[in-house]
Amino acid sequence: MAQSIHKTEAEYTPHPIEFYQDNPLIEALPCYLEYGGIDILKMLSTSPERPHPEAGIRQRSEWLFQLSSNLFIPLVRHYELAALITALILQGYENRQPVNGQYVSILQRVYHERQQGNLDEDFGSSISDSPLMLSLIGARRIGKTRALEQEMNAMYPQVIHHNSPDMGAVFDQVVYLKADVPSGATVKALCMSILSELSRVTGNSYADGIRKNTKLESLRSRLESLCNAHCVGIIILDEAQNLLGSQSPKTDKTELLNFIAEFSNTVNAPIIFAGTPKILEICQQEMSGFGTMGCLQWDRMRYRDRDWNEFVGELWKYNVLPFKVPVIPEEIEETLYDLSQGIPDILVKLFILAQMRTLAVASELTEQGRPVLMYRDTIQDVHDDCFGAVKPMTEILRSGDSGCMAKIADMSLDYAAFDKAFENAMKQESSIINENCDDSMYEEPDQKLLLAGMAEQLLLSMKVTVTDEIRNVIRQYLDENEEAAVRDTVSAALDYVFRKTGSEQNG
Repeated sequence: MAQSIHKTEAEYTPHPIEFYQDNPLIEALPCYLEYGGIDILKMLSTSPERPHPEAGIRQRSEWLFQLSSNLFIPLVRHYELAALITALILQGYENRQPVNGQYVSILQRVYHERQQGNLDEDFGSSISDSPLMLSLIGARRIGKTRALEQEMNAMYPQVIHHNSPDMGAVFDQVVYLKADVPSGATVKALCMSILSELSRVTGNSYADGIRKNTKLESLRSRLESLCNAHCVGIIILDEAQNLLGSQSPKTDKTELLNFIAEFSNTVNAPIIFAGTPKILEICQQEMSGFGTMGCLQWDRMRYRDRDWNEFVGELWKYNVLPFKVPVIPEEIEETLYDLSQGIPDILVKLFILAQMRTLAVASELTEQGRPVLMYRDTIQDVHDDCFGAVKPMTEILRSGDSGCMAKIADMSLDYAAFDKAFENAMKQESSIINENCDDSMYEEPDQKLLLAGMAEQLLLSMKVTVTDEIRNVIRQYLDENEEAAVRDTVSAALDYVFRKTGSEQNG
């Protein structure tokens, strides 16, 4: 079945800045100048609709299944990146005026040649003197690719169809392209990666007919012509560290980097490079223009810094366990950070899978007189069972080694195995829930049981070992004090611990 290609019909809105007015490539785009930071962050935020408060355990587990691929929590860094992307797109389109002269000629010629099946003629043009380039650098799983995809999808249509008589030609404007830099990249392989993506988003068979013996100049000419014809706004090259593939001789690397600069100039499209800290070698040594618009270096979230507080505070809202705890307990927060080391992808997967495991053992917790809450031991067990593939990375980060990021960049971690282990674990926990869960027992949560669980969490955060004996003390106190608060319950348990400790010392 052929893929359905979505194209947005062009609607032209005069741009509020005179500098950008009368350029249909810009005026067909959404304008975000009147949007504040909060508005942009809301636009970027995505999640499935939360389950109803009375939803059963099976419904909650199904919702968690959808959460990992649909949750995006934006931070200030995402707003800053969005502002840079917008600036790059506008600057790239600044000198391209389809209603004036050169571009009309190019568009008309490509349109007629395409109708005749001829795409080999060179329609390239050189307009810009220096390429616009931005580098986004960070460790794997830090969220670079997801952020770029989310921002482009949320803020801009990818393909805009122009069919206005004033344009002088019918064509599809491609606002953004995202292609991966192939492993052991060569100029030809990179051209094919970009051309294949252009074919996919436009629904055209541009990549057909390319053979191993196709000459590089012919391939480059076709790619540059088509990018010009589609007025490509910005190109994102992901996995940019592959530009330094160890299999490529230095001369090939130089040729590749020079090609990127020339290509960006010829099609007048800014380029964003996304990759691991390895690409700093290019920024600092081989090509000063690699980051003409700057190099953004994204670090992991640090415990209790602004990004961590915002992220984990928002993430906790997606805790759908039956017994609600409004604020994340300190011990749970510490454990999540320790095991994820502030890497967003690891943190989210750990948080989701810990909930699935808790739902799977809900009946056991109830039999033990414990509320169905997230416990530290559950998080640790989930991590030990399913996160072995990324454990070497988190151990290096935990060590605090000043050269840890460089070491991680050189590690060969099996992220595919990590994703597969997470997926399999989710399916396994879901199967257990579907086989053993009895939703009826959770319809009316026992408030005393909830208070007991919250008191236990607070005691654990104080480094108190909570034994069955202490749990009995908590339950007895709650039975004898109908209006007891969590703080009073914790105080009663601590009094018991101090008395017992003193008695043992005296004995």
